Amino acid sequence: MGKGGCGVLMVLVSSAVVGLMMAGTAVAQMMSPSPAPSSGVDCSGALVSAANCFNYVSEGSNLTSPGSACCSSIEGLITNSPVCLCQLIANSGSLGIPVDRKRALGLPHACKFSAPPLSACS
Repeated sequence: MGKGGCGVLMVLVSSAVVGLMMAGTAVAQMMSPSPAPSSGVDCSGALVSAANCFNYVSEGSNLTSPGSACCSSIEGLITNSPVCLCQLIANSGSLGIPVDRKRALGLPHACKFSAPPLSACS
């Protein structure tokens, strides 16, 4: 994937991580039924699993690399739940989680995988 594609991929992953971090900080809210994305897919499981990245992408984190659980979660989300990823992108502005955007955008590179372009959400 070229450098331009990596940037788009990083935006996708960043948005996913933001959404997942919100899920990690509000587990109680995740336990209650929530509306499914417009596609009818339930993304709560994907959100919870991606919370593995919170420690790495949160502002002020001193971690030098994401853990294997984080990388597996994000790669799994991109591979198995792209609809959920698109929902996270669409709703990332309303989550209110302090995320280091540079770290979040760098997750694909740090985890050594690639993702589809943001245009795949349309």
